[in-house]
Amino acid sequence: MLADGVDPQESHELALRATQLVSGRTRRALADSLDEVVRIADGDRRRRSASPALAIRDVRASTAALLGLARGLREDREVDVRGVALAQKL
Repeated sequence: MLADGVDPQESHELALRATQLVSGRTRRALADSLDEVVRIADGDRRRRSASPALAIRDVRASTAALLGLARGLREDREVDVRGVALAQKL
């Protein structure tokens, strides 16, 4: 819902989830996951067997954007909850 642009203030649950998504901890974890996906696609790291299939060609083609997104998630600034929710869907 938040990824669709729903206002987090529409419900207590959405507000709580929005707070969780924009927290530094969640953003760092998401950034780390993006970095790991890029490393896996580059062959620098093995994928865990329980992990879902990875579109390696798409990841390689989007490496700069994914790493830029990871850097942005690590920055100490206010972010839009919708953007973080969309990034989490990747």
